[in-house]
Amino acid sequence: MKKLLLISFIAFLLPSFASAAISIDATSTSIESSSSLITWTHTVGSLSDGLLVVGCAAQGSSGGLMADATAASFNGSAMTKVSDDLNSTVSSRQSGVVFFILKNPTSGVHTVSTTWSSAFSNHTQHCTSISYGGVSQTNPVDATTTFQGATSTATLNITSTITTTANNDWVIAIANNHKTGTPQGLSASQTTRGTGTVTESSPSPETGTYIVSDTNAPITPAGVQTMTFSVTGAATESNWIIDTLAIEPDLSISSASSSILSLPQGTLTVAKGTLSIQ
Repeated sequence: MKKLLLISFIAFLLPSFASAAISIDATSTSIESSSSLITWTHTVGSLSDGLLVVGCAAQGSSGGLMADATAASFNGSAMTKVSDDLNSTVSSRQSGVVFFILKNPTSGVHTVSTTWSSAFSNHTQHCTSISYGGVSQTNPVDATTTFQGATSTATLNITSTITTTANNDWVIAIANNHKTGTPQGLSASQTTRGTGTVTESSPSPETGTYIVSDTNAPITPAGVQTMTFSVTGAATESNWIIDTLAIEPDLSISSASSSILSLPQGTLTVAKGTLSIQ
């Protein structure tokens, strides 16, 4: 009986670990634009440990280098760029993607702004914003990766992998291709959060596709996660690129204060995680 009481008391006093589950809040998508400033509105709910993620795609060609997203903000608060990658393997069909994040975004309807390095009359950019709850505010980004290539096949299957190190991460990916076609599907573990076109009108008209998706569920145990996209379109050699982002759940720790329990044959003292029996 005394052993059972001792074990129960120790369990009560030990620090308790509670991992908040990441959850989807809202999504929104900008209009397709060739402007150096793209704005749209996004509604953030009443979130605990919120995170706003913005993913953008752009195209370029031999008729002009692709514009690059240099900055982003939400409700006037600057966002942090966590990835920015370009595939120019085929110089006439460039594809680029970028991710921005903002911790603890203000709740309500507010404006998302992305600033681009230049404006082109013959190339466009497109963005999607996603808000999540339950994300670590200390270390929201667990890992990032980028994969790219070029293909001339009519059916384009593109895949990226990312290795998570924290348990219960969610994985988000943005894919952009310079192939005139339509996204045909995602792997079963992905949910579409935003999609649209990115176009080139010169030197030759082409309309590519970008898509943002996430796992819509925690990755457990931590390890390798694969994100797959497929596109069917014209059999022209085109660049494709995927950036992948793993976000980490919030881990809150509550610890018990020092306590003393007198037992018939001694005293149990627990103070700041130290256990001594006298």
